[in-house]
Amino acid sequence: MEHNNFIDWRSFGKSIDNTTNFENFEETYGLILPESYKNLVRFRDGGVLKKDLFYYQFQKDNYRNCVGRFLCWNEKKYSFQTPPPFLPKGLVPFDEDKDGNFICFDYRIDPELDNPPVVDWNYKKNNGSLLSTYQNPPEFFPKGFIPFSEDGGGNYICFDYRTCSENPLIVYWDHGIEENEGIFFLADSFEEFLSMLKSEEEIAALETSQSLESGDSEIK
Repeated sequence: MEHNNFIDWRSFGKSIDNTTNFENFEETYGLILPESYKNLVRFRDGGVLKKDLFYYQFQKDNYRNCVGRFLCWNEKKYSFQTPPPFLPKGLVPFDEDKDGNFICFDYRIDPELDNPPVVDWNYKKNNGSLLSTYQNPPEFFPKGFIPFSEDGGGNYICFDYRTCSENPLIVYWDHGIEENEGIFFLADSFEEFLSMLKSEEEIAALETSQSLESGDSEIK
């Protein structure tokens, strides 16, 4: 895979020098990660794609979403003064406790609050790594899914190993939709998933074209 030609990273990822993490993970959990995924993450771990938009369908309507940040393999250390890029939007850290949790003002519901609530954010549990996310999944996260990207809203793009140990499907899991209704098929393989991603410019051109045609589903 020619990474510079096929995909353009725009953010903070770094290359991985060895494959030990992949091999240990695969041996521990009895599965094989897609080689195209491993090659890409070796090239740039924890990055954000430039072409990062995709479509999915829910109740006959078309929706679009952003791939967001790839979960990293090399775990990093941060402080409340230099918070990680995966800190949930709306949380403003101002201190940390003895366990390293960030103490934050919570503006997630209303960014205009004069006296926002104060919450603890478990940085170690939410350190942005694939392993940490898999070992500490959100509530109702489906068994057999390996999350590899998070969209910034608590939803994940995942490898679906429910019926296999290699060559998984790619699915999108929406934590805000009950049970299996929040699982959306995206692609038959990781390479197919990458090929379906679009840029802002491509999305704009596509939606302009669709708006000129009658009978198409509205894109949310």
